[in-house]
Amino acid sequence: MSNDMLTPLGARVSAVLPFVGAAAMAGSVAYDWGYLGSLGISFREAPTSVLDHARSWLIWVPGVALAILFLITVEMALSRAEGGMSEDELVSSSPNPNLTRRSRELPFTVMAWAAVVGVVLWLLFAEIFPMARIGIPIAWIVFAGFVFRHPRAGARFSEYIGILIFGPPVLFGMFIIGAELARLEMASDAASHRIELRPPARGPESVRLLRTFHDWTLVRDGSGAVVWIPSSEIVRIQRLEAHKPFKGFICKFFDRGCAIIAEPVPDKPAADRVSGS
Repeated sequence: MSNDMLTPLGARVSAVLPFVGAAAMAGSVAYDWGYLGSLGISFREAPTSVLDHARSWLIWVPGVALAILFLITVEMALSRAEGGMSEDELVSSSPNPNLTRRSRELPFTVMAWAAVVGVVLWLLFAEIFPMARIGIPIAWIVFAGFVFRHPRAGARFSEYIGILIFGPPVLFGMFIIGAELARLEMASDAASHRIELRPPARGPESVRLLRTFHDWTLVRDGSGAVVWIPSSEIVRIQRLEAHKPFKGFICKFFDRGCAIIAEPVPDKPAADRVSGS
């Protein structure tokens, strides 16, 4: 690759990086806002720092990256199957253009109705269908896409206005994801870790570890209370359930061929951490 090609590429990357960083920070704050809010903790009460929220991207980026990779793969496969033709070319080359156009719009119609149903279910039965509120940002995105598909309407908006239109529902989606993960964590009664604090604290205690931050560790204790523990007071954190490596779907679903990989030693701590030493 020549220097003439690298120069514009580097310029584009340099222009995009600040936006990516700002978007990741905004997504992390929205995620933590939902996560902590679902635990009944506001940012005003949380003893966290900006660095803690910036590090939250390590939690949600892998899942988002896999989802984006899946969508790109599907789009590439569809583009290859359609011969790289545009939407107008596909419709015009069809024997029945009207039917083809309606069939191409069917997924968006189904998505729109699913979003509406989700919003209604959440408004009426929020306790039963808490995840249904994901229909709120989806409904907004579908509506905004409907507006932008009109040539004259889309021409009136710049790229920056598009970010302002599509950015809030995406952040709200991150808020919902964080809230739902916290709700699932609290729904489990099982302890996940055993922690040992510095004397004169009592002996090791089994807790459900929720999140670790730079200076604090968030746990749910044996009484079900959400407690902040200074990380400097923690001597040891031991995972109660040993890590189970992936042995293949044959082993997972049919219990065959599992002995090839040795099981972890049960009496050996799965994960220890020593802090403040």
